[in-house]
Amino acid sequence: MIKLNEHQINHIIPLFSGHIAQELEYAYLGEAPFGKIDIQVHVDNADRPNTILILGGFAGTALYGDSENKAANKKIKTLIMDFFKREGNNEKEIWLSLYSSNWEPKIDELFIEYERRKDNRLIHRLNIEKFLPYKNWQELVPSGCSIIKYDTSSNAFLEKRNWQGFWHPESERFGWFLVKDDEILSECFSVWVEKVGVEKGCVEISVDTKEKHKRKGYAVTTSAAFINDCLSRNLTPVWCCWQSTEGSAELAQKLGFEIIENRQAIFIKP
Repeated sequence: MIKLNEHQINHIIPLFSGHIAQELEYAYLGEAPFGKIDIQVHVDNADRPNTILILGGFAGTALYGDSENKAANKKIKTLIMDFFKREGNNEKEIWLSLYSSNWEPKIDELFIEYERRKDNRLIHRLNIEKFLPYKNWQELVPSGCSIIKYDTSSNAFLEKRNWQGFWHPESERFGWFLVKDDEILSECFSVWVEKVGVEKGCVEISVDTKEKHKRKGYAVTTSAAFINDCLSRNLTPVWCCWQSTEGSAELAQKLGFEIIENRQAIFIKP
C-alpha cells in the first residue's frame, strides 16, 4: 500500500463520487466541517486505485474497493493498528466504514482475534414532496411553547449551554429549539455545514428531545422548522443514523427522508 501525498490525493479525487470523494477532499485540504484534520490515504495504485484505506477520516476509518488483494490486506491491518497505537487510541473502538460490502467477511478474517460489533450507517436525503405536510410547521407548535432559532452569533445562549467550542463561528452551525418557560423541550441543529467539495451545501441534522417530553411530537416540530430553514437557504438537509437506533430512522421516514445509502460498519475493540 502506498501513502499518498497532497498532490497525489488531488489527482485521484475526480475518479470518485459521493462521500468517498468528499473524504479525499478533506484529506487534500487538511480540513473538515469540524475544523483541521489530518487524514492519511493509502492505496494499492497511486494513479488508479483499486483499494483505498483512509485513516483518521470524517466517517471513521474507511475501506473502499477490492478486498481480495491478500498482500494489501496484511498491510491494511498493520496500518490500522499502528495508526491507532500512535494516536493513543489503542483502548478505543475502531470504527471501520465499509464502502464495499465484500469487505465484511474480509474484516472478520483479518481481525478474528479482536472483539467486533456490527451496525449499518443509514444515509438519507429529503424527498421534498413527502415533506410538504410539514411545510407549515408553525401549526405544530404546542400551546404555551415557542420555537426559537439560534446560531453561532447567539452568545448568551451558547454561554448558558457551554457550547462555545462546539459552535465556533467557522462552523456556521444553527438550530431550532422548542422552548417553554425557558426550558428547552426539544432541539434540532446542524452537526456540520459543508462548505467545500462534492457535498457543498449539505447540512447533517441532529435531533434531541428530553426524555420526559418524548413521544409528544416535539421532535417532528423542531425538525420541520429546521428543514424549512435549510430549504429557504438552498441548503441540503442530510439525515444520518445507525440502523440500531430505530427511532431516528422512523422519524426520518415520517418527515419525508429516504435512504440513499446503507453503509456497513464494523467496530473493533483492540
